[in-house]
Amino acid sequence: MNSGNIMFLVLAGVFAILLIFSYTRRKNYQGQIQEMRDSVKKGDKVMTDSGVVGTVVDSLIDEDGAKYHILKTGRNEFTSFIQIHANSVYYVYGKNGPVSPATEKIADVKKDETNEKTTKKEKAKLNKKN
Repeated sequence: MNSGNIMFLVLAGVFAILLIFSYTRRKNYQGQIQEMRDSVKKGDKVMTDSGVVGTVVDSLIDEDGAKYHILKTGRNEFTSFIQIHANSVYYVYGKNGPVSPATEKIADVKKDETNEKTTKKEKAKLNKKN
């Protein structure tokens, strides 16, 4: 075998390993999402894929076996009810569902902002002492 064939086999092997890793990671994440969606019950506050936030009032299963939730949205006199497919639930408040990379970044930014505020307060205290 010449060096070109060996290089090709190494690259193909690395590519295959990357494909397998990404596939197993995606399957694990999809399993977490499905567990979260299956655990939704009456009284849970949820957010849908489209950003609608509401409280689950009831869950229904139609004759085809598809699961739906009835959400109560709005406040006071602006309350409304909508029916959503169970797979459109993106997040369940108060439960530790899967965390998307965007959510992790937001949490990191909030943590950094909090640290900056404390350091500013500490600097102000030091300046007052001097």
